Amino acid sequence: MAQRTGMGVATALVLAAAGAAASAQEAHYDPNQLTIEFTGPPLVEVIAVDELAEEEEFRGRYAGVVAGEPEDLFAGVEVNCEFEGLAAPGRALSGGFTTVEDVAGRCLFTADNGDVAIAEWTCRTGAMMTSDARCEGKAEWVEGTGKFAGITGTARFHSDLFLQPGKGFAKWKGEWRINAVAQLGR
Repeated sequence: MAQRTGMGVATALVLAAAGAAASAQEAHYDPNQLTIEFTGPPLVEVIAVDELAEEEEFRGRYAGVVAGEPEDLFAGVEVNCEFEGLAAPGRALSGGFTTVEDVAGRCLFTADNGDVAIAEWTCRTGAMMTSDARCEGKAEWVEGTGKFAGITGTARFHSDLFLQPGKGFAKWKGEWRINAVAQLGR
């Protein structure tokens, strides 16, 4: 009986250690989350103004790099996004006033070796009690080449507003995967 208890304790210690290691790894690496650090403010051009509705139609682009650990699928990948949207004065969810942006875009994620993943996205101005207004939305992976071949899935994301000055970022979190069959032809 004492031997069984000892084996049970040893097994429990091994399982606890494995669980702690797995928890530490999960805290360190989340394969379905990425942060794009913009290399500068978005380049934005106002293409139409409706003075009666107080709306501006705009388009632009931004570039950045995905931050992350070396084992992250997207770490160090360059990102180039083009977008267009509509901006109008309004009330954000926090009850404060801000310019409300409705934006749609497409991003190319390009690895050093030329492999590409493409995502299309939409977002709208929103605010939380603990943060400033930001563009919140959803992205969908639409295609990829090389190590990104067969990528599918979606992500919720938020980013700095596009019409506010300054260098920004975007955080994506979702479910995406690479189709193993698509990788066989690589």
